[in-house]
Amino acid sequence: MILKAFAEALKNASELHLPSDYHHVMEQVVGELEIGFGKIGQPLRIALMGKLSGPGLDTVMAIIGVDETLARIDALLNH
Repeated sequence: MILKAFAEALKNASELHLPSDYHHVMEQVVGELEIGFGKIGQPLRIALMGKLSGPGLDTVMAIIGVDETLARIDALLNH
């Protein structure tokens, strides 16, 4: 599953502070899975914000931090 792959990539990332750090991980996962950005963006947006619109995902993740990001992804996957 795409969100599981993204969560694993976040766990393995060495530094996650700035929005660009999170964006780089998203680009990495999209490239590795050979998918379009929408395939990760929409489910990730639902996991993080509960809706399909809002601020940039990388900005949201930088604000809430990696632990909360992972917790929200996990909550959606276990729902």
